[in-house]
Amino acid sequence: MRVGARPVGHHGPVSAPSAWKDELATAGVEAAGGLSEERLREIEAILRRTLPSDLRILLAAADGLFSRGGQWWVIWPSDRVVEENLRTWNAGQLDSDLIAFGDDGTGNPFCITSDNEVIYWSWIDVAIERSMGRLPDLLVEWVQSRTWPPPASPDQ
Repeated sequence: MRVGARPVGHHGPVSAPSAWKDELATAGVEAAGGLSEERLREIEAILRRTLPSDLRILLAAADGLFSRGGQWWVIWPSDRVVEENLRTWNAGQLDSDLIAFGDDGTGNPFCITSDNEVIYWSWIDVAIERSMGRLPDLLVEWVQSRTWPPPASPDQ
C-alpha cells in the first residue's frame, strides 16, 4: 500500500489530505473540499439511488477536481452531478442506471455503474463508447493521481 493511502473500507483519514492535494497540484489539478456524510446522503435522496462506493469515496475527499490547464471540471462538483443526471435521465439521454460525474473537456461524460465500472458515454450515439476500468484508473489517466482511496477531508 502506498504511503498516504488507506485500506478499502477504512473511512477515517490516515494522512493529511494536503499530500493528495499536492499530488494533484503537481498535475495542474485543484481539489475542492470534500463532502460530509450528510451531504452524500442528501445527494442519494435527491437522485433516488445509492452512490457507487468509489464515487462516494471520491466525493468525500473532493467535491470536484478542476483542471487548471484545460479550464474544466474533470470531476464535477456535486451540484452539477445532481443537475446533469436529473436532466439527462428525464430527457432519456443517459441510461438511468448510470451516474455521470465528470467529463473529458468536450462534454462527453464519465459515468459510473452501481458496481463501480467507469464508462465513457457518447452524447451523439446515446450509448456507452468504452469502459475505462474503475475510478482509480480514471484518476491516473486524467489527473495523474495514484493515491487510492484519496484521504477524506479533515472536517468529515
